[in-house]
Amino acid sequence: MSCTHSWDGTVLTVTSASGTSSADLQGPQGEQGETGPAGADGTTFTPASPLTLSDGILSIDLSSYATKQYVDDAISALNDLTEEEF
Repeated sequence: MSCTHSWDGTVLTVTSASGTSSADLQGPQGEQGETGPAGADGTTFTPASPLTLSDGILSIDLSSYATKQYVDDAISALNDLTEEEF
């Protein structure tokens, strides 16, 4: 089964053998959350969303998340601890 899609601003339209569906992927602006605590140098940190939409392409920045290798290494290190070290 084949399908096609197109973007018009924030509206995604998908057409397949069973018909055409459209969805506006941008909802209303939500309330702004609280500002985080001041850092050691007096600046504040507001985390950015890992999702970006540019030219109809949704991208996810996972660079600030733990990799599988990091988690595997951390679990391995915990498994190697003796009862006294724990």
